Formats: sequence, C-alpha cells, structure tokens
Amino acid sequence: NENEVVNYFMLKNRSRQFEQIIDRNNLRLLVKLLKQGKIIWYAGDQDMGKKQSVFAPFFGYPAATLTALSRLVRLTQAEV
Repeated sequence: NENEVVNYFMLKNRSRQFEQIIDRNNLRLLVKLLKQGKIIWYAGDQDMGKKQSVFAPFFGYPAATLTALSRLVRLTQAEV
C-alpha cells in the first residue's frame, strides 16, 4: 500500500502476530526460510496481471489465479 499511515498500522498489527515480516521484494529470504522448513504465511496480491496468473474456474467462472505459490513450492519443496 502506498499510504504511509495505512502501512504503519498494517505493519504494527502484523508485527504483533508474526515473528518476522518479509518484505515483498526479499524473495531470497523467503526461499531460504522455506528451504529451512519454516512456516510462512503468504498473502498474495489478488491481481498481478496476466503474466503472473493463470485462469482457473472459480464457482464456474474463469478467475485469475496466481502462480507464485506453486512456483515457490516447486523451487523449495515446501509442504502446503
């Protein structure tokens, strides 16, 4: 989110609930932690465009579905 006030409160709230917050641009750390077997809560963006999505049926309607999680699983052999 580009709104600094919203970001502040989101980060403050998430920091209370999670041991570590991983910046969206720090993919190396995410991969490293997954390979170590750490538990990750991944909140993917809902719309990353056609390049990062495939269309799959959702209640009978085609919906953009992110491919990032499946690629991370293949790369790290993480359990889902």
